[in-house]
Amino acid sequence: MALEEFKEVVQDALKNHDFITPPPPPPKKEEEVAPPLEKVSIWGIPLLGDERTDSIFLKFLKARNFDVKDAFIMLKNTVKWRQEYGIDSLMDKNNLGECVWDKIVFTHGEDKHGHPVIYHIFDAELYQQAFSDEENRSNFIKWVILFLERIIRQLDFNPTGICSIFLVHDLSRFPEVIPELHLEPLQLLLNNYPEILAGQVFINTSRSFSLAASRSPYFTNKSVYAAPSQSAQTLSEYISSSSIPADQLALSEDRITSLPMNVMDRVFMQLPADMIITLKCLNKMWHSCITSFIEDPNFVARHLLNTKKQPHSLILKAYYSPMIYGGRLTLFNTFTFSNGVGRSEALRLPPLGNVQHHNVTPGLRVACHCDGLLLIRNDVGNRMVVCNPVMEEFTYLPEPKMFDKMSYCNLGFEKSGDYKCIAIWRSCDGDRSKTRAELYKLGSENWREIDGFQDIITGIVSLGRSIGWGNAYYWLATMTNDASFCSNNVLSFNMTEEKFHLIKLPDELLNHVEDRECLGMSLCVKDSVVLCCRLGRPVVDTLLIYSLVNNGCSWSECVSVRIQTEDPYLLTELPYWTEDEIPFVFGGPDPDDATAIVKSYNIHSESFKTILTVDEICLPYLIRDRARLNVCDMECLPYVFCLNYLKSLVSVRRR
Repeated sequence: MALEEFKEVVQDALKNHDFITPPPPPPKKEEEVAPPLEKVSIWGIPLLGDERTDSIFLKFLKARNFDVKDAFIMLKNTVKWRQEYGIDSLMDKNNLGECVWDKIVFTHGEDKHGHPVIYHIFDAELYQQAFSDEENRSNFIKWVILFLERIIRQLDFNPTGICSIFLVHDLSRFPEVIPELHLEPLQLLLNNYPEILAGQVFINTSRSFSLAASRSPYFTNKSVYAAPSQSAQTLSEYISSSSIPADQLALSEDRITSLPMNVMDRVFMQLPADMIITLKCLNKMWHSCITSFIEDPNFVARHLLNTKKQPHSLILKAYYSPMIYGGRLTLFNTFTFSNGVGRSEALRLPPLGNVQHHNVTPGLRVACHCDGLLLIRNDVGNRMVVCNPVMEEFTYLPEPKMFDKMSYCNLGFEKSGDYKCIAIWRSCDGDRSKTRAELYKLGSENWREIDGFQDIITGIVSLGRSIGWGNAYYWLATMTNDASFCSNNVLSFNMTEEKFHLIKLPDELLNHVEDRECLGMSLCVKDSVVLCCRLGRPVVDTLLIYSLVNNGCSWSECVSVRIQTEDPYLLTELPYWTEDEIPFVFGGPDPDDATAIVKSYNIHSESFKTILTVDEICLPYLIRDRARLNVCDMECLPYVFCLNYLKSLVSVRRR
């Protein structure tokens, strides 16, 4: 073994005094005894008789590819150099210009493997001062040696200890060509401190420097070079972000990741979810920093609460013909209304695995939305997917037990922190006694049937669009009894209690329905769940608005809103209102045109304002024609599929 052989060579050299001190005179014959061994140490560790010696010998052997002869020559030259420089006597000196040169070389923290990190700033002005004359040059070199010796003597040279350092060179303040004289400290390091470097990184390098360094004997294969744009990212691969002295290095492009966590929290709290995810892709430092935030449930919850205070988007579409763009599945557009201005944005889903295998298409539709999560299902109802388009995450739900029946599905949030899916299954053969409901908690293994509600929902003929508010969902329901008498009620499901409730409509509103003055009813959300009834002939001229009060048990007094319009093509109001604005969807005058116009009605000024035009909204022509004929049958009311939508950081994988 090379180490054992090296030890023998060193021991013989110490016995013969081959390092520094001359051997003693030969003893007289009558006094023949073994001569004392030469006393030699490096970094305060004797060359023999100490368990830490092996670590030092291995460094010299590795530096010479385990060639014992060459390693011994290097060791001998190092010992000689240390003697000539008076290294041990330097340790007692304290005034060699530290107040100036500690801006060139300083230590700060550790790398990811526990090695002390030394930072070396190639500052042109300070280097010019250090090498201005022989005295300054000599003092500077001695100061660098003293600095290294103090660091190295604190290392642990035991067999399992950390006995090397990590070196970072910042070239941002130095000219493109470095004078060879200024590389003298590096030459001393390589020649007399073998394998003391665990690695070294040169940041803010030019292309010409990187090329020249790769051919220079001063730089080893442990050297890494990073251009200015990659410096922060490269450093983060070796040193954690919190341990990098960004204020002393030229890392201004990533200074944000060095801000205090409470400051960064406030910054990210104001950014949209999709922008935060985009910032993750800048580099590894940003990725690591932002990942720590979006994996924090507390931050995600606070960010979601803040997002809900901003203008929401609407999804307007009924059925979808999925198209693939750039490997992502495009489903629909979102429309955001703020201060009377609307804008459209494509909302794309990540590829949902092998969608044909899972029978998600054709007939793909979005069933509902909750906190940035979309519940997507196919027409058959046997496959459902919960997806967050912003996070590009999705999860398949287990197959329900009753997917062969018509269904109404919703996704909601329960106060304990769980997301739940409620599905109401109605038999296609008209047997209303077969109506069932199932509940699924996101992250669980199976759906479970909800018992004890058949007396409530057995008579359901149809359900209108659902409205989520708080931890409950509401549907406008058409019910029937055994005598085939149809009536209208509001069906609700409480996610916490996991119970259905029926809420009877206001008597005044029922009178309008019986007199066939009602052109349509719908549930909407303002600052609570409201019931909206459209009245008027031949065009809508009045809205009757009732709000749910007493925890959804009763209705408030009616509020009548006058609608000033002569447009006969008003289809329906949208289900999400602001304080003073009610958005409506109008059809175009051409029956063969699928274009719809979104207008906002101000209840104070009693006027409409066009927000945007929605092309290819996919409204069935028959339903639109029936709307113009003022048909009041609940099954034939004009219907526009609409979802409230917001972008969030809620993960479906950590549920």
